[in-house]
Amino acid sequence: LFVSERLAKVGFQLATDLQRLAGSYPHVTAFRFINNVIETSSIVRRVSRIDIQDGRLSKQVTNSLSKLAEYVLGKPMNKEQQCSDWSIRPLSQDQIDYASLDAAVTPCILLNLLDLGNFDWVDNFKIGSNEKDETLSHAISSFRFVFIESSNDAMLKKLTALRVVSDEYMVAQCWVTGMAPPKLPMTPNDEGLYIDAKGIMFVPALFVRLSRNPKSDRSSVLDMLGTQVGLSKESCLASLLEGNPDLPTDAKLEFNKKSGYVELKDSI
Repeated sequence: LFVSERLAKVGFQLATDLQRLAGSYPHVTAFRFINNVIETSSIVRRVSRIDIQDGRLSKQVTNSLSKLAEYVLGKPMNKEQQCSDWSIRPLSQDQIDYASLDAAVTPCILLNLLDLGNFDWVDNFKIGSNEKDETLSHAISSFRFVFIESSNDAMLKKLTALRVVSDEYMVAQCWVTGMAPPKLPMTPNDEGLYIDAKGIMFVPALFVRLSRNPKSDRSSVLDMLGTQVGLSKESCLASLLEGNPDLPTDAKLEFNKKSGYVELKDSI
């Protein structure tokens, strides 16, 4: 069900629920990868453009499923059971009905929104009025939850990892369904290289040696003085370190962008 590219998983603030589900049951691998996820609060912004028309209304509608139902379907939801005691077993019939309604109403909201915008399914990975319509091109998402073990707090913060059990942490990744997934997150190796939650590879500047440049002699560096090699600090560094084996071609240099200088392993 979760990995199916044919069945859509529709919900409200679903990313949070999927993340909690994977984190609460790390031993259940079926919860680690989910395809074809549609977030109704995102659809209503793009179809009705309420964020442009009325920012306050947009915040109300996208932060509350009851408000969203009232805006799209004309009736709010009964939320009396929301603050009831959900730890008691068995659940009451009112609680069961409440939970069922939460799940059942979001597909109804989606279908009404698609009718409102004259949209339909173009294929498994796209919703639009025709094949060239890009209005909802990013409406369908895939999620992957990767579990790692690390005691490096600074690195866990960079990976936006959440602690789940003991020393195990979870990294959430999201991308547009039908597109290539990002690279798996990775903690630093011996060369300092790591991959963040977006799948971007980084190498900290302190692990890069200018002396390893293909043209590392002093004269080649001096030849660059007074010449324009870029319009930003990033582009200047890219020109300076082009071909350096310490910085793979598909990796980005990590450095303090607020600083007036960049400290490499063997130079500044």
